[in-house]
Amino acid sequence: MISSERRTLFNRRDLSKLASQGWHSDITFEPVPSDYAILKVHTTPATGGDTLWASAYEAYSRLSPAIAQTLEGLTAYHEAKWFKAAAEAYGNKVRDEVRGNPLNVGEDLEAVHPIIRVNPVTGWKGLFVNKEFTKRILGVTKDESDLLLNYLFVSDSTYRVRSGR
Repeated sequence: MISSERRTLFNRRDLSKLASQGWHSDITFEPVPSDYAILKVHTTPATGGDTLWASAYEAYSRLSPAIAQTLEGLTAYHEAKWFKAAAEAYGNKVRDEVRGNPLNVGEDLEAVHPIIRVNPVTGWKGLFVNKEFTKRILGVTKDESDLLLNYLFVSDSTYRVRSGR
């Protein structure tokens, strides 16, 4: 068990670390991840706020046709085992009952998804990888996976939303 003093220090360190991390897609480690995300500014902070959003559609549109074609047949392994370790460090456990979708259950926190997802309504294609949870492209060597993921993680298709000043 972590003492309250060490927990406070740990939390401060984590918040600073997390604030400097790059973008991610929510819960891609679940068998059925989010369909979409919405940003609503409920209360504007007096000192300002800052959020970055990345467009999977825009990221896909910036791929060359050859790379896009290569990626369309591939899947990637996503996981968040560190959630379980973090919960245990605080004397908690990962919620193992249904989380949003009946298929999102258990403590594994891992899934395999296509690298290119197609919106079932619009037919638009989007890049579906993120540095936080995407660990490995399947069907290629580890070196190829690392090379491709490092390239795909660099996205300049982000949008900044600022509030307050």
